Amino acid sequence: MKMEKYSRNQYRGHWSAGRIVSQIFIILMTVIWIYPIYKMIERSFFGQGWGNYQRVLFQADSFTIAKGYNAEIADFWIYLKNSLMVTGIDMILILVCVSLAAFAFSKMDFPGNNVLYILTLIGMMMPAAGFIVPYFITLKTIGLTNNPFGLVGPHVAASIPMSMLIIRNSMDAVNDEMIESAIIDGCSKIRVFISMCIPLCKPAIGTAAIFAFMGSWNDYLLPLVLLNSPESMTITLLPQRFTAFGGGSNYGVIFASLVLISIPIFIIYLFCQRYIQSGIATGTIK
Repeated sequence: MKMEKYSRNQYRGHWSAGRIVSQIFIILMTVIWIYPIYKMIERSFFGQGWGNYQRVLFQADSFTIAKGYNAEIADFWIYLKNSLMVTGIDMILILVCVSLAAFAFSKMDFPGNNVLYILTLIGMMMPAAGFIVPYFITLKTIGLTNNPFGLVGPHVAASIPMSMLIIRNSMDAVNDEMIESAIIDGCSKIRVFISMCIPLCKPAIGTAAIFAFMGSWNDYLLPLVLLNSPESMTITLLPQRFTAFGGGSNYGVIFASLVLISIPIFIIYLFCQRYIQSGIATGTIK
């Protein structure tokens, strides 16, 4: 016991060249990641301090009217409502569709199973910007431009490949013999899906939900192209509206709006990072 304890202490106190290099690299990457966030928060207090946040949250309408943009309303709460509605619908549709499809791909045998699964994953290889023109033409044809709900279809389509990869791999880890026993005992496939696969795949489903939230909440390009009326815009377009109104002299308010937009992402990652880690790990082990 003494020799084992001595060996452990000796190992902990030994700093190899590789360990030193890795620690320096981690510190460097931490600084590179934190510095832009620090500058964003610092700049958000430029000029009027906390008044910049008050202006974004409570005085956006009076600001636009004072500048002569009566028809161009930049209201934080309208934009927030639109983003919450779109993000909530996106997450529900993604989780329902992907969970059912992953169960079918993993536990059901039908013609073209592997081919359809591979075609689904090919979506991860396609650049999102390449679909802007087809999305715009399609939504204009069905009359969903300048409507925040028009973003739901593109968001769901863009999130399906990654979510499918995570959840399907997690369902592959569910014991087939256990499922067969449940079916022999009289459980239907939908009962097996709800009562067995969903509880066992919670980490992967939670990870997919978090990625779906971040992809929908942070989307800037699609709302910029598809939404023109102020009443339909999402929260990521708010800084751009202040830029259009106030120009460069108003960048304290612009950075304050960026900080407010980032807060939900930080909160979700802070409380859900263990689900992300366990979900990804579960999805990679078969």
